[in-house]
Amino acid sequence: MPHKEKASEELKLKLITSYISGKIGRNEAARQAGMTPTCFMTWAARYRAEGIQGLVPAERNKFYSEQLKKDAVEEYLSRGCSQLAICEKYSIRSRITLGINFAIICTASSIPFTLRRTFVFQIN
Repeated sequence: MPHKEKASEELKLKLITSYISGKIGRNEAARQAGMTPTCFMTWAARYRAEGIQGLVPAERNKFYSEQLKKDAVEEYLSRGCSQLAICEKYSIRSRITLGINFAIICTASSIPFTLRRTFVFQIN
């Protein structure tokens, strides 16, 4: 199977700024980029959180302090924010990363299993 060509940082920036300014919608921007709207919204969140640097592929995994991970999970549970909003606020590059942190913190706490399961299934 051929490898899918990735969008350039220039195309990402053009589509995100057009989306943020209201010139095009989320679905149209995602279509032009050849991806799902959810993936496009992840780009937009990274751009809002990190600026142009958020559009550059990471060369290595980002390190998150234990306190940042705990704060992000606690805010997700207490405020009812979306996973994407929490990732944007805390500059966490992936909802999957947030989910892994959630699972680790839940294992050591008394958060009900049903809530844990709901969160993990939402990220898949």
